Amino acid sequence: MILGLRTESPIHDVGEGIRVATVADPFGNLGELVGWIKGGVVGVVGMLLLGVIGWIPTLAVIGVGGFVVYKLFSGPKKSE
Repeated sequence: MILGLRTESPIHDVGEGIRVATVADPFGNLGELVGWIKGGVVGVVGMLLLGVIGWIPTLAVIGVGGFVVYKLFSGPKKSE
């Protein structure tokens, strides 16, 4: 892997001189690239936020944002 991007050959030798081409997944590398870009944007925005408002408010914003994301993805509470 180079910078998290796949570099494997699409042709694989399965033995006895038989070579098989795998189906290319154009969204695999694109998805990984989008992930790297999103991570970079989040990092830059976080550093700008830290520089503008300081450590304590930045940690408060991250904590509240993390709690909201957790609540959104955790779903409703199940009763026993």
